[in-house]
Amino acid sequence: VVDCWVTPEDETGYLAVTASGVALGILDASGNKARERTYGPYDQWVPVAAASSMDGLSRILWQNVDGRWDVWLAGSDDVLGSFAFPAEPGLTVEDVAGGQAGVTHVLARGNGDAVLWTVDAQGGKAGAVSLGSYPGWTAAAISDGADGLTRLLWTDTDGRFGLSLVSSAGILETARYREDGTAVDVAAGGDGLTRILRVSSDGHVGLWIVDGSGTLVAIGPTYPAPPGFAARHLSAGQDGSTRILLRSSARAEIWLLSPDGVLQGSIDLAAPPPAGIAGDWMGTFDSADFVDCDSGTPAQASFTQDGEDFVGTLNAPNDCGFMGARFIGTLQGSTLSGKVGGDRFTNAVATGTLSGTNLEITIVNGWGFIPGGQMHLHR
Repeated sequence: VVDCWVTPEDETGYLAVTASGVALGILDASGNKARERTYGPYDQWVPVAAASSMDGLSRILWQNVDGRWDVWLAGSDDVLGSFAFPAEPGLTVEDVAGGQAGVTHVLARGNGDAVLWTVDAQGGKAGAVSLGSYPGWTAAAISDGADGLTRLLWTDTDGRFGLSLVSSAGILETARYREDGTAVDVAAGGDGLTRILRVSSDGHVGLWIVDGSGTLVAIGPTYPAPPGFAARHLSAGQDGSTRILLRSSARAEIWLLSPDGVLQGSIDLAAPPPAGIAGDWMGTFDSADFVDCDSGTPAQASFTQDGEDFVGTLNAPNDCGFMGARFIGTLQGSTLSGKVGGDRFTNAVATGTLSGTNLEITIVNGWGFIPGGQMHLHR
């Protein structure tokens, strides 16, 4: 797991490298995987960081081994845009932040220097702010606030840390702090407060909370990291609730904290997935019915498992009324029962059975957009 963020719906997003590519996923409030999509693999491209933003879109930062870099704009279900940039000699991209109205900020550093780039909503470089060099200090992380300013976290070799407010014109002001331990990451919440992720010398993890001027407002409780784990990233939501990503050599865990830094729960991302059919499926839809699907409107399938409702999208092509029409969808659950609805329908019912990597879904009593028939799906 590379990074995590908080969605506008207070769900948890995550960016992970998998055996088959790079996964963007969403966890619901209970820590259950609501959806996940895998992209790539992309040869010689490495995901660097991710961030939520005030405009509701997540930013995913990539860098190629040759120095080129790329920013993805992602919604709740898919990647909506990609902005590519050439290599900058001597600089490596380190962090990304999302502002309002599609603005993105990227932090890069190298050879003691650092720069904060602004990327506009059309993917053009709209500005650059030079940062340093300042002997002993490192530009460590960034986060964009609701006031349109970027929070820049500095760390010093002597244990001090600092927080700068940065506009397109440059650094406006900087507050400096001295405390036992290490500052790791920064996150600006929608409540106007900024959280700084701190790890003390004894391994305890907690938050410093500061206001818009950098004045310390509160210090949250500290908690010991699980053995072998280290706190790596911090993200904050609209109400100031936060997520902390902790990693070990083989596992990842996300902590859920209240706006005042009190631990509310944790999600073990290395736990075995629950039994079921969560994930992406492809296959065919066979039906003897004739139906006019020229509207191309995706149908929504609502399934119920153990009293909980899940929704998948059934993207039926225009020739869905004929035998062997192609089907692509994402479903969740294990025992499927419910109804299928679309542009034109009457009480179509879907039931399904899972056998290994094959899934058979029968749709009956349907006519209109999704007629009666059989879906033959495989992973």
